[in-house]
Amino acid sequence: IDTGKVQTIAGVVTQGARTGQGWVTFFTVKVSDDGYQWKDVRCQWRFQGNTDASTKKRNMFNYPVTARYIRIYPKSYHRRVAMRAGVLICMMPCNGGELRYRLDKGNMLSMTDGPALDAAWGSGFFAGDDGYRFGPGKGLQVDQDVEGCMNNHKKGKIKEKDLNSAYTIVLNTKLDQTWRWARLINSKGWGDKGLYFHLYRLRLVGSPLACTQRFLPHQWFTIGMTRDDKGTIALYANGALCAKGAPMVLKGYELDRNNIDFFHDDGNENSAGYVKDVWVYNKALNEKEMADLAGCRLSEFGTPCARTIVFSPRKSQTKYSSIYANNKPGYGYGQGTLNSPRSWSAAARTNQWMQIDVDMVRSVAGIVTQGRREARQWVTGFTVQTSLDGITWVPVQCGVEFEANRDQNTKVRTIFRRPVKARYVRILPTRYYNWVSMRAGVLTCERKCEKGELQYPFRGNFMSATKGPNLDAPWGEGNWDRWDSLGYRFYRGQGLIVDESRCINPSNWTVLVKARFDQTHGWRKLFGSDTWGWDGLYINQQFQMMPKSSMMKCNERILPNTYYNFMMSRGAGGMVNLYLNGYKCSWGVPPFHQGFKPSPTSLEFFHGPNHQHSAGYVKRIAVWDRVLSDEECATESECKLAEVASQCNSTVTLIPPYSRMKVSSYHHHPRPGSQCNAGRLGSSSAWCPRHRDKSEWIEIDVGFVHRIAGVVTQGRGDGWWWTTRYFVKVSVDGRKWRKVECGRIF
Repeated sequence: IDTGKVQTIAGVVTQGARTGQGWVTFFTVKVSDDGYQWKDVRCQWRFQGNTDASTKKRNMFNYPVTARYIRIYPKSYHRRVAMRAGVLICMMPCNGGELRYRLDKGNMLSMTDGPALDAAWGSGFFAGDDGYRFGPGKGLQVDQDVEGCMNNHKKGKIKEKDLNSAYTIVLNTKLDQTWRWARLINSKGWGDKGLYFHLYRLRLVGSPLACTQRFLPHQWFTIGMTRDDKGTIALYANGALCAKGAPMVLKGYELDRNNIDFFHDDGNENSAGYVKDVWVYNKALNEKEMADLAGCRLSEFGTPCARTIVFSPRKSQTKYSSIYANNKPGYGYGQGTLNSPRSWSAAARTNQWMQIDVDMVRSVAGIVTQGRREARQWVTGFTVQTSLDGITWVPVQCGVEFEANRDQNTKVRTIFRRPVKARYVRILPTRYYNWVSMRAGVLTCERKCEKGELQYPFRGNFMSATKGPNLDAPWGEGNWDRWDSLGYRFYRGQGLIVDESRCINPSNWTVLVKARFDQTHGWRKLFGSDTWGWDGLYINQQFQMMPKSSMMKCNERILPNTYYNFMMSRGAGGMVNLYLNGYKCSWGVPPFHQGFKPSPTSLEFFHGPNHQHSAGYVKRIAVWDRVLSDEECATESECKLAEVASQCNSTVTLIPPYSRMKVSSYHHHPRPGSQCNAGRLGSSSAWCPRHRDKSEWIEIDVGFVHRIAGVVTQGRGDGWWWTTRYFVKVSVDGRKWRKVECGRIF
């Protein structure tokens, strides 16, 4: 036996064959410093060996000897020569307050001296590269005296208050079962408390500390537990911090000064398994030291997030390891963005990933996942890697496996223990239901909105184009139009909400909603705030405020399935303005809710009480931290205001000659004033365009620039035809045209 170095040897320990087929009854011993020149121990003294196959027989030399190598020579035996043997060496103080046991080396000695591990409850066996195999309840123990290396006390007389209470314990192990209770670490005086596996989780029993990741049986894990001198406990999985706190029991889980137990419980809360490495330190290692010990490279930590948003990427910001049927990203089975009509489905079952580019290096706080929308396929577990450059990748939390989905459409949020700094994020499925199919987004830190604006363009996600918070759908999500032409589809009661507190001043603001409703008769909530109760902006054939006593209503009739730009502003003194398609249609100072001053944390859209809401589509929502001018409101609604003239005291009806009238088209090419080209008021017929669409027009030249107060229309004088709705454009020169009242439908 090579003991590794020249040291003091006190004796030998022997056993018979594990199979019980034989043992050595007497033997002699020789020792050597170099493995070449050998000396007898006690002049070829015949040491008594074993009397059975399993009992360990200790033989102490009369006087310890100094040597590195030791040879045992059997002299007599039972049945056949069969022996298992070890060496008794003098225990040396451990180096640097560390105990390092490499059980895959075939012994229980510490590589840094100090006490050996002891199989106090029954022996297992060494299993080569898998280390030491122990049976249920047959764990290991470190037993040291009060001068031992874990008791890093002050020099001189030992006092209780001087004993060291900080420690680190690390186990590289795999267990046969992790579902039932299985104790990992115990110390005298802890009773039934200690570190356990239970329900695939790592738990410090007697405290609320637990690691949320799954620890499956028959898999290797590096489990760590540290305690600092103030009683703060930290738990680690594969080098990553997974739980931390300061338990109030057992003096913060102080170790007994003599005793540390591994894998043993006095009851039945045990599991068989393997252990390769046991490390014990008389100090609390920090996060980096624990990661290094487990062979893990930690991600660079980002700035902690006050609030998070969901970054849902465009198709150009996603990459995939493979796509089923070789579809292109963004099409078919390559639609991995959140809320997409399908999902990303991999071409293979293993070693797959989805990659998201979050535009720039930023703090990444977690992941959001969904399954496949139209089929029962989803990912149930995954790991995450991040990169600053798309080339070098670092596992998040040392490769911890995160829990994912249990159905197709529920969004599952996974929060990292600490945000990491990254631009590229890879999600690597480890478990799945039916197939590797997933939709995903990234949780990033919310950033302050730019220029006091929130701009939501609804391009497949709820993100603001000017930073700031995301919109949220707390009452259920609708659907996204695949080509973005219709926007976001919301159903009855499925409104949206945003917490604008970090961006918008509730005293001075403007909001724009570009939307269309399936129904516009009956009260349909458009916009409100939680402090307004049932009141707010509504559609009931007209755009108006509730309560009715606000006396704020726009005259134009709101049509179903037609897009409108609805705007509202609130300024100093509670002055409220309403705009429809950019044109101011009502204003006043309503005496309700402090002039409709919203809650600082709640702007709500499309969700009303008692079914006072409609399904519909929304293309844009915008909020400004100021009152926009009339011109700005028109511009934001894509309207160019006609030049406003002074009010008329009275009006007259101008009926021009046919020489000053033009039309876009007419039936049968008649001359002006006859048949379907007779558009003057009071004619016997009418103007009848060739096509029944909204592109047709009739034009009147009033002769010179006038103040025009309105128009007068009639139907056809010789038939039952008439126009029911129209809008008006005006021009000063006949070339540049602008809509009256921003396209108001008369």
